[in-house]
Amino acid sequence: MKKRITLIRLAQAGLLCTVIGLLACGCGDDFLKNKRLYNGGGWEIFDNYGLAQARVDYLYTYSLPESTEKRSATRVNAGVADEWSTMMTWEYGGSPTWGDAASELSVSNNNLPTWFGTNKPTEGVYMHIRNANVCLVGLQGSKLGEEGTRTMRGETYFWRAWNYMMLFQYFGGVPLIDYPQDPILSTNDGADLMVNRSTTRETYEFIQADLEQAIELLPEVWPASETGRLTKAAAAALKGRMALLWASPLFNRTDDPQRWSAAYEACQQAYEIALAAGHRLVESTASENAKQWEQMFLHYDSPEAVMVTLYNSKTDRQLQKLNGWEKGCRPSTNVIIGGGTRLVPAEMIDLWPMADGKEPGDSSFAYNELAFFHKRDPRFYRTFA
Repeated sequence: MKKRITLIRLAQAGLLCTVIGLLACGCGDDFLKNKRLYNGGGWEIFDNYGLAQARVDYLYTYSLPESTEKRSATRVNAGVADEWSTMMTWEYGGSPTWGDAASELSVSNNNLPTWFGTNKPTEGVYMHIRNANVCLVGLQGSKLGEEGTRTMRGETYFWRAWNYMMLFQYFGGVPLIDYPQDPILSTNDGADLMVNRSTTRETYEFIQADLEQAIELLPEVWPASETGRLTKAAAAALKGRMALLWASPLFNRTDDPQRWSAAYEACQQAYEIALAAGHRLVESTASENAKQWEQMFLHYDSPEAVMVTLYNSKTDRQLQKLNGWEKGCRPSTNVIIGGGTRLVPAEMIDLWPMADGKEPGDSSFAYNELAFFHKRDPRFYRTFA
């Protein structure tokens, strides 16, 4: 025991001598003058178009909704949606935790996303917001100039708004950070890094301002080789959706009619921008048995597709997006051998139109709840397995 204590004391003495030696060398802050953005390759990457675009593309990788795999190596290809998907598709089967009947009675940190305290950098919303802020600062100071960085800035403004929207839907007002904070150069023991929570209105207006920038900077369409990138229509659609949310009873407790008027105008703008870009509803005649309607879920170039997440058939994960959705939707029977993970509420089945386009009960066709698949709208058979 004495030998161990002696060794520890010798080690402590050696460490102390090392610290004293370093202190004797001086405590200047000259090294801070060469401070760089080391976690992203350095600010100079934004002077190269390819590298700058790759930095922006990182925002796509971790912000786009995924409905075929969980953001975890243990849940690859499992037919389980992430929080992004369940939040962006409000009628999604298998609602997010906060929508479950049991948790609606008691909202706590146990049933809300861990976006404020996650230790997974790919899942933290504020991590994505920081990346967006880094991109905006780098692009604004880039040697590529205003035109050279135009579309990238538009993409970045969209993704920053998108991630703040995720927070807004849960929490209303949140701390608004529009620049990449630097803990090394912070003052007052980091007090300047502590950003107060903004009001719900301030958060909403911040998001809408970012989307207005995105609408101005993004193109109407991209070349075929860039299919899947954000467009004016996508930014305008999200702006309209935010305006509807702001006008809804969730935030509009006094039912202010001006909010509804603003929501109408925002959605009208989105509609006009989408039409100008070539978007439209898929047309399908009765004789086609809704075949064209089905195709819009299978092909990313559908005229109805305003914003898409692209998938492929790769067998290894890495950064690929695997498509196990079809298997997950199908019933888990011995014949079909599906995943059975996406169960359809009976209410949705009962409300689906009959073959004459009318709801059950109003239709000329009799409706049998046990034979619900008889005489339904052709789209029924393209939707449910």
